[in-house]
Amino acid sequence: MEAGALPGGVHAAISQWLERLPAGARAFAEVAAVSGLAFDAEVVREVGGWNELLAQDALGVLLDRRLVRTWKAAAALIMCWPTA
Repeated sequence: MEAGALPGGVHAAISQWLERLPAGARAFAEVAAVSGLAFDAEVVREVGGWNELLAQDALGVLLDRRLVRTWKAAAALIMCWPTA
C-alpha cells in the first residue's frame, strides 16, 4: 500500500457514507476537501460555481450531519473537518 493511502475497506466505507449525502452536499464536500483540514466556505462556493443559496444548503447538510464545524480565526469564519 502506498504511503498515505487508505486501506480498501476504509476507502469503501467512506465512499458509501459519502454516497448517502445529497448530491449538492457531496459536491461541496469534494471541492472543500481539496483545501485540506480547513476551508473558507465562500472560496469553495466560488470554485464550485454555486450560487449562495445552493452553497448554503449544501453546507447546512454538512453542518447538520456534523461533518464540518465552524472555527473563528482572525475575524473570519472558517469551516473545518472534525478531527475528533
